[in-house]
Amino acid sequence: MPTGTQPLPSPLSQHVGLLLSDAIAHRGLAQARVADETGISPSQLSRVLTGKKVFTLDQLDAVCAVIGVDLIEIISAADTATKSRPLPKSGELIHGPFSVGGSTEDMRAVAKKKSRDPGGDEGEF
Repeated sequence: MPTGTQPLPSPLSQHVGLLLSDAIAHRGLAQARVADETGISPSQLSRVLTGKKVFTLDQLDAVCAVIGVDLIEIISAADTATKSRPLPKSGELIHGPFSVGGSTEDMRAVAKKKSRDPGGDEGEF
């Protein structure tokens, strides 16, 4: 079982799922058939189409190919519908290298002599 956290779907991801779900229904396809033809489990496909999970690029490409819609058109339509989201456009991204500068303090750990003092506010022995 993965130990990392999974990203939450953004409005863009959620809208992509909505558009694909509508396209599947409009074409009279069953989600189970789309899942089978893409190699995505039916439960995973349901979660990404309903905006509960994030599509991987490969999953998105496979679903678009199976249902016969253009990947770029789906992303563009979702992007247009969600323009108010606070995400940077690719031209607005800040590119590295980044420098945070050096520390002015010496933060090395130092071993201390063993003490009977348990620490805290218990007082002295």
